[in-house]
Amino acid sequence: MRKEPILTTNLIAVYADDSQAAERAVAIGLRMAAATAARLTVWTVKSPSMPQRTDTLGMNSASAKALAESLGVEARNTVLT
Repeated sequence: MRKEPILTTNLIAVYADDSQAAERAVAIGLRMAAATAARLTVWTVKSPSMPQRTDTLGMNSASAKALAESLGVEARNTVLT
């Protein structure tokens, strides 16, 4: 029987904006982090030329917080300016 390589990592990073694709990416990142015992960092970008609210994006989203808690994943947002 052929064994598949085991994925190991310490940190998974995901970019999030205000899109459904980003919401799915955060959920996938959380599941990957849970499977590999990694931490998840969700990056969002905020600049004067492209103002964007970050209080409901990435790990600030209620559904992402609930999923992280249920999976036992350490996750946080990082806002790049």
